[in-house]
Amino acid sequence: MELSELSIKELEEYLKRGWLLKQGRGFSTQELKLVQLFKDALSVGLDNRLFDAYVKSARTLAKNEYEIGAIMLEKKECENSEHYKVLFDSILILKPYLFNMHTIKEHQQQMEKKK
Repeated sequence: MELSELSIKELEEYLKRGWLLKQGRGFSTQELKLVQLFKDALSVGLDNRLFDAYVKSARTLAKNEYEIGAIMLEKKECENSEHYKVLFDSILILKPYLFNMHTIKEHQQQMEKKK
């Protein structure tokens, strides 16, 4: 997928919906992969509400992560880097694990119901 294959209108829509986020240096190969995913999803009829739900959940969770982390880091005893490490490991390691494993578990349970 080349960025030139993406219309300005499509790009603006993806940005507006929060499906893509433009970084300081522009877009990376990750965003190009996501654009291809969006196009593939459209071609097979995957409902866009799924992506919108991801954005809504991500925004809510990001606010919670910030608020909880800020409270912890405001305490005087939180002056060493271990506090930051635990906070960011929770966000960057534990969160994807929990989301992915619960998704797998839900799919397995639903498939078992169909048998």
